[in-house]
Parts: sequence; structure tokens; C-alpha cells
Amino acid sequence: MKLDTKKIVYCSLAFGWISVFWQIWDTSVQVINVRTLGLSTTISGLILAIDNIIGLFILPLSGKLSDKCKSKYGRRTPFIFVGTVVALTGMAGVAIAASRKILWLYIVFIVITLFAMAWYRSPALSLVPDITLEPLRSKANAVSNIVSAVFTGVAILITTVGVTKDTIASSQYYLVFGLGIAVSIATAVVFFKKVNEPKLVEEYQTEYKSYVASLGEDNEPSATAESDQKAASKVKNRTKVLILLCVFFFYMAYNALVSNFTNYASLVLKLDIPVLPLIFLMAGGIGGFVPATKFAAKHGRRKAILTGFIIMATSLAVASVDSLAVVSEALPDFLEIAIICFAFTSAGFGYGYVMVNIYPFFLEYLSDKSLGQGTGIFATAMTLAQVITPILAGFLIETFGKGFEIGNFVWRPQIYLDSYGAEHFGDFRILTPYAAIFLVFALISAALIEEEQKRISVETKSGIEMFDVDM
Repeated sequence: MKLDTKKIVYCSLAFGWISVFWQIWDTSVQVINVRTLGLSTTISGLILAIDNIIGLFILPLSGKLSDKCKSKYGRRTPFIFVGTVVALTGMAGVAIAASRKILWLYIVFIVITLFAMAWYRSPALSLVPDITLEPLRSKANAVSNIVSAVFTGVAILITTVGVTKDTIASSQYYLVFGLGIAVSIATAVVFFKKVNEPKLVEEYQTEYKSYVASLGEDNEPSATAESDQKAASKVKNRTKVLILLCVFFFYMAYNALVSNFTNYASLVLKLDIPVLPLIFLMAGGIGGFVPATKFAAKHGRRKAILTGFIIMATSLAVASVDSLAVVSEALPDFLEIAIICFAFTSAGFGYGYVMVNIYPFFLEYLSDKSLGQGTGIFATAMTLAQVITPILAGFLIETFGKGFEIGNFVWRPQIYLDSYGAEHFGDFRILTPYAAIFLVFALISAALIEEEQKRISVETKSGIEMFDVDM
């Protein structure tokens, strides 16, 4: 049994232009809202939350509908095609409306674009597991995450070129959105040319029959007593709920961290290059993808996820201590930064362990016929966290920034100046312990899951050889 990496890479290209879109979107829209259209930060925050609010309803719906789709082009491809065309058209409309400062048109195109993105996200996520045998899904997910990381890097280059002081001053956003659309179209052309979903599903069904036959009679499903089936179903449902709790708590931590990272790095760490620790975080994540698949193959996905949560929580606890004034003042600047970069690299490594395994782990408890609906529910848990955590984290940052007293304990207020010279209260030091606490909640949820009934019985290899690909 081996993974056809070329096939997975082509199917994962949908992740590519999704990653390009979100990187450009997150970088550009917040600038457009405040600097170009003059909206308040509150209104800007509401606009940025539209995608998550839409996602809560559309992600499970589109996943379920794609499960039932009987198109000659496959179950997922029609959703991906229509969603991509509408999203890229809407993206062009956003660029035009923003550059011409037409607020109502800007809002209309934002809603259209985000609806389209939510419409095909679950089907796109479901495509790779649709054509991958269960024991190989962690490896396949690692490949998909690497593809996503590469395209995120491309998008960072696009925003570096396309979102500059001159761009903001002139309010002309055609370049950044135009480059993003061009890369997305080129990637989509390759995807639709190389990915023949019905053929891939047919090949999967043949592989699946061979795989089941290779397991032998002892591993084939057998009739069980009704009471045993009910007990097994109860455990299965409980496990799915616990995995969704892991996802929710994980994104409560992760999204709060990345969405406030620039302020944390510049105000707390005093870095001239605020993205530096984030680069180390991403590098650690990429470095963790391959070891995570090997670990899961040997010990199971549950233990791999537990390991990831432990590494992340511990690393962020170290970063929290390093950010304390008493520690910061006692250490040389270079040592403080070195500790932070090491902590974020380590946290990224743990992130890789979680990301590679948590989605395939959830899929273990779904039937092939309900992968789309299950993926939508999985994405909804993630999206719900992304709706709640910016509000909760922002409230705590502001509350701790104003300072307070409890008996003899005094928390000093923290004041910072924004780019306009206005004073704001906000203690971004709370960010890393906040994330660490929610990772502990995720760890507890994972620990409550009963040991998976089957182990991923695939041969482990070193390095890129583990993917067994003939390019």
C-alpha cells in the first residue's frame, strides 16, 4: 500500500487557491476597511466576521448536498467549479468597489465572494479523503498541508508587492487582487485538467476492495448483537463530539494567536520585523508534517494529536513566561528573542502533529457516503471558534490592559499608541497564556477519547521517501 503523491498534489490544488485567497483577503480587507473607506474598527471587525457567520450555515449544507450530488463530473467537482468562478468574480468586484470607494457595492461583492468561498470549501476538503484509503489519510493530509503552505508563501509575496504605503495612499488595489486572481485561475486550470473525479473514485473503489481482501476474514465486518451495535454507536458518537471539541478549543487558541500576532510581536516583543516569530511558527509546522505521519502510523492518530497539544501548550507557556516584565528585563534582548523564536518553532512543530492527524481522525468515524456532511460539521466547529475567539480575546486584552486590583494583587495598566497616535489600553501579553489554556482544554478533550480501535498499519519510512511517488 502506497500513496500516489502526484494524484494527491493535483487534488490538493484546490487548497492552493483557497490559501491564496485567504492570505490576500485577511491582509487587504482590514486595510481597505479602515484606511481607505474610513470605517471604525468595530464595523471593520463585523465585516471581517461575515465569512465565519456565513460559514456556520453554508459549510454543513454544501457538504451534505455534495454527498448527494450525482453529476457526471463527480460529487465535489461541480461545487468547486461554481464556487471558484463566483468567488473570483466577486474578488474582482471587491477590488473595483474598494478602489472607487463605493461602500455599498463593496459590501455586496464581499457577501457574494464569501458565500461562494463557503459554498465549495467543504466539498474541496472532502475530495482528498474521497479517493484515499483510510490508513493513508494522514499522509495525504500532510501533502495537502504542504501544498497549502507553499501557496500561502506565494500569497505573502503577492501582498508584499501589492499592499504597500503607495497602494494605501492611492487606494488602488487592482494589483494585489489581480495577481491573486491570476494565480488562482492558473492553479484552477491545472486542477480541472488533471483531476477527473469519477475516474479517481473508480480507482479508489478498486483499491478499497483489494485492501479489504488483504485484511483477511478476521478483519471483515461481521454481524453483531443489536445491543453491541448500539453500544458501539454510542461510543462512536461520543468520540466524534470529543474530536469536535478538540477542533473548537484548538482554533480558539490558534486563531486568537495569529489574528493578534502583529500587535503581540510589535508591542510586547518590540520586534522591528513583527512576522519573525510567525515565520518560525510556520517553519516548525512544515517540519512537523512528515514526522507526524510516521508517529501516527506507529502509535495512532489520537496519541499524535495528544503529543501535538502537549508540545504547543508547553511552548506557549514558555513564551508567556519569557514575555513577563521581570523575566524580560533580566535577559539580554538577543536571548529573549531566541527563546521566543524557539518557543514558536516548537509550537509550530506541535501544530503540524495536530493538523496532519485531527481531520483524518475525525473521518475514521464517518462512512464514505457522509464524508461531505461530516467535513462540513468539522469545518463548522472550526468556524464557530473563529467567531467567538476574536471577541473573547479582544475583551481580555482590553480588560487586562486597563489594569485592576484584587486585594494586594495589582495588575498594571498597559497603554499603546496606534498608527494615528491615539492611546489605547491593551495588554497583549495575555495572548500566549490564553492560547495555552485553550490548548489544555483541547488536550483534556483528546485524553477523554477512547483509544482508537484500529492502528494505521502502513510502513514507515524516512524523509520524503515515505510518500512513495513516481513523478
